[in-house]
Amino acid sequence: MVTEPDWKDETPKGIKFSSETQFLATIYRTQLFGPSDMPNVKKIQAGYEVQPLSQFLKQPAPPAAPAIDFPPFTKDDMKLPFPKVLNFILQFCPPVEEEKALRAKFAEVGIDAGKPFELRNLLEAQKGELALGLKDGYDSIEKQRDNIGKNINGWLVGSGFGDRALFHGDWLLHAAAALAGIYGNSAEEAVYPIAKNDNAGAALDGSKHNYTVTFALVIGQVFYLLNSRYKVGSSLSLKAHLGNKYLPLGIGAIVVLQLLFTYAPPFQTLFDTESIPLRIWPKLVLGGFIFFLLVEVEKIIVRMMHRTRAAPIHSESAA
Repeated sequence: MVTEPDWKDETPKGIKFSSETQFLATIYRTQLFGPSDMPNVKKIQAGYEVQPLSQFLKQPAPPAAPAIDFPPFTKDDMKLPFPKVLNFILQFCPPVEEEKALRAKFAEVGIDAGKPFELRNLLEAQKGELALGLKDGYDSIEKQRDNIGKNINGWLVGSGFGDRALFHGDWLLHAAAALAGIYGNSAEEAVYPIAKNDNAGAALDGSKHNYTVTFALVIGQVFYLLNSRYKVGSSLSLKAHLGNKYLPLGIGAIVVLQLLFTYAPPFQTLFDTESIPLRIWPKLVLGGFIFFLLVEVEKIIVRMMHRTRAAPIHSESAA
């Protein structure tokens, strides 16, 4: 059950979600396990239903809410006259505790829920200051948008979406996430890798070039199998890998499957993939080997910490 901020009545037994605003958008997603699963998806989707509480309880409907006179929203309204639009929207967004101090500051400059705001009543100097503030603010939002997540090999990987606990009053991040792609998912639900340049540093341009994205996860898994021979012990010697006859079979199976996935036409058609140029493979293997060494370094640190904790402590007393 979804309720508006001022809801005080009893709710039916079940789940209640209280919206912080008078308007709420809901996106439904149904998992699909391949083309043959489509009938099941349609069956599930046919069961989705949204209805008023009175209809659910089979009670008379309450009086209809007053009609809202929505003003036209244009691109120009989002520029200098934006406080007028913002004031209209804020009347449907009661301030939560985290926002009260900020909303009080807004009110000092005429940004207040439901209050009129006329750009023509401002002095030219005030209009100029408003324009500069608008530009500075938007530039800051764009800069933050271009730095959401961690830069990994030229890709920004992360998510700027979540609840109030994630943002913790970071309104710049909140605005940047909305600018990047409103209605996004939290990091627990989705990852958004973003790249603007290719491996040579040139701007990506799909109208002029075709691009191939290479995932080195399988290479990392192969080397991690070698690391996993011992949880803490060293895997740097050949002897460390001779005790398990299934290890080379497992690695061989992974390599064969990866080659089929990458180069076999049926797999390319099924998964919509392209062949990896041969010149890329040495880099992938090198990356996997570096990953292997990093894990071994971690093991060394763990062994040193274990020895430190296990070392006897000697004490002397002076008479």
